[in-house]
Amino acid sequence: MDCPDDQYVKVEKKYVLYPNNKTYHKWELFMMIVLILSCFFVPYEIAFPDQNAGTKIMRVNSVFLDPFHKKVSKHGLKYFVDKIMDILFLSDAIITFYAAVILDNHDIIDDRKKIAKHYLKGWFTLDILSCLPYGDLGELLLTKA
Repeated sequence: MDCPDDQYVKVEKKYVLYPNNKTYHKWELFMMIVLILSCFFVPYEIAFPDQNAGTKIMRVNSVFLDPFHKKVSKHGLKYFVDKIMDILFLSDAIITFYAAVILDNHDIIDDRKKIAKHYLKGWFTLDILSCLPYGDLGELLLTKA
């Protein structure tokens, strides 16, 4: 049975997330929500830094508080939310290496090496820089100095 030239069946490659993959769509929607939340969380974290880092803490109602219940400690809720966001952004960077790319001319790149090359030339540097734990790195460098 012959098919017209403009119709063909493309076999999807294993370990590649195609644009029509519903699970990938859900992941992208979830990451968009995380990104929007980080747009609020990061400025809040900068505006209201934890002045009580390094003090003795106690656990009350699943939140780590200082002994006088004034501030959340370094290992409290803000710290864990920050770490979870770092992990999610790093996970998204890794998943992007598996996501097929749609070009301007509507061609789809689904070769894993070409996907990686395209990502490394584009958003990879910004994605990696956005998920580095700068606070932990700064603290590590300051304690060794």
